[in-house]
Amino acid sequence: MDRQLIEKIGEGLKTNIGSKFSLDADKVNSLVAAGQNGLTECIKQFVMKSGSKEIEDILLNQKNFEGSAFQMVVKTQLKNDFVSKGLLDAEAAAEVSGYASNYLVDEIVTAYQNSSNTKDLDGICSFLGIDKNLLKMINSPMGKMFGKFF
Repeated sequence: MDRQLIEKIGEGLKTNIGSKFSLDADKVNSLVAAGQNGLTECIKQFVMKSGSKEIEDILLNQKNFEGSAFQMVVKTQLKNDFVSKGLLDAEAAAEVSGYASNYLVDEIVTAYQNSSNTKDLDGICSFLGIDKNLLKMINSPMGKMFGKFF
């Protein structure tokens, strides 16, 4: 994904989390950094274990992020990251991770929908900066079985 887009989304998240949860700038910066790293890892793990179909459907507005298996994985990953790094207690981490995950995915979906990329697998791969052949291999039955082992 385009570095400028990631930075723009990160800045928006900083502003929104800071005001919504009344957090100081240092705490917000730490949360956003942890959130960006957590989201990246989460996407990789989710795709390796479950394939990319659900993420593709979310990007194409064919499935809502809210209530999806992907949402549960992202929220859990962010919450665990926030708590394990000592940034928030469990209750606050649950609230912030829910808000942050929704914000991040909504912004990414909006950016993709507004991009000039085609609204298909080729466009998704181009937008995310991933190799389509690698994604096809991961989505294959053998790739999914391999992903579940790791």
